[in-house]
Amino acid sequence: MNFELMPTLKAMKTSWLGFALIMFQVLLSVAVAVNALSASRFVGGQLNAETGIDEDNLLHITVYGFSSQFVVGVDSDSDLRYLRSHPKIANAIQSNAVPLSNSGWYTTLRNSTESDAIEINAARYMVDDQAIDTLRLELLYGRNFLPEEIVWRDGPNHARPPAMIITESLASKLFPDVPMEEVVGSFVHFDGDIGASVVGILRYLPQPAANNSNLHDSFMVSQKLAWARYNLIVRAQEGFRDSLLPELEQELIDLNPNRIVSNIQTLEDTYRRSTNGNVAIVWIFSVTTVLLAITTMLSIVGVENFNVKRRIRQISIRRVLGATRWGIVRYFLVEIAIVLAIGLSLGLLVAIYFNGVLVTTAEFPKLDWIDATFPMLAFLSLGLTSVFITSLQTTRISPVPR
Repeated sequence: MNFELMPTLKAMKTSWLGFALIMFQVLLSVAVAVNALSASRFVGGQLNAETGIDEDNLLHITVYGFSSQFVVGVDSDSDLRYLRSHPKIANAIQSNAVPLSNSGWYTTLRNSTESDAIEINAARYMVDDQAIDTLRLELLYGRNFLPEEIVWRDGPNHARPPAMIITESLASKLFPDVPMEEVVGSFVHFDGDIGASVVGILRYLPQPAANNSNLHDSFMVSQKLAWARYNLIVRAQEGFRDSLLPELEQELIDLNPNRIVSNIQTLEDTYRRSTNGNVAIVWIFSVTTVLLAITTMLSIVGVENFNVKRRIRQISIRRVLGATRWGIVRYFLVEIAIVLAIGLSLGLLVAIYFNGVLVTTAEFPKLDWIDATFPMLAFLSLGLTSVFITSLQTTRISPVPR
């Protein structure tokens, strides 16, 4: 059996259409599978990201004041006093946004007023001095808010918050050349040229957008929202979270019937709902990749089965001339290896091109060597295995010309 490249290529010309179809299918499958794997790994990383908050014991409540007897600010403070004295509650805060809920406030921060200032879009939480304890956040540098630093935001001429606490991720982006401990005391600008002084740095504080790749680009300001609609975030005592769910709504209504108390949920459930789309994406990409692999394998089996049947006479003659059974099998493997090598190489080039388009237009993750290598090895293995199994029937062909 002659395994030189040129004779093999000449023999392949007789079935060029079938091989071209396999090559195109491998090309398309690899291009899709590589980007699907990249997206799945990226989304999976988001789903498994460390949030840094006490998800297991947190729940949140939405309050809407509708009566003229509802006093903005006063009633929310009354809620906090009640919740903080509750025997099943460890602590509670009022906030303009809830972490991991897919609904919140975002603000552009600048590290100076110069034209070349670094600008970062970050999630904004308006909270009081109990937020770190309520969410169980880790303070790396600096201090917590002081009670006297808390101001109210009640309109366009509201008091400006004097202090802010930012995350380590945000600090590293706003002040890339400054040691982390020295960022404390820096002034960060937002809402135009207005801003606040950084008094502390947190390890983590997740954004409301759970699907955001910049999950911990967040900050807190020493400010509470004096609006008729506000969120209450409650950390239950260990083991009491689920029992609080049916109780709190009625208790808060009894405390003040001049508002609607709704949307009582655990943060765990909220997080799960906000990431359902990501989970669906992973499943869609996974199923698509598996179907492409199965379809490609079946196509290879079909084409090779046709080639074997069409070459029975040629195989018999080669057997007479001394070719072994396994030599003929190796011939088919070499033949499909050439097709797969071309298809995989072209598929990788197409995958890289489309990934570049997706990175610039849809904030897709960039490919890395794992994303590219695994699908190519998988399709190469499937292709060779399919041909090996199909070509085994040649071992039963008699060395007598027909």
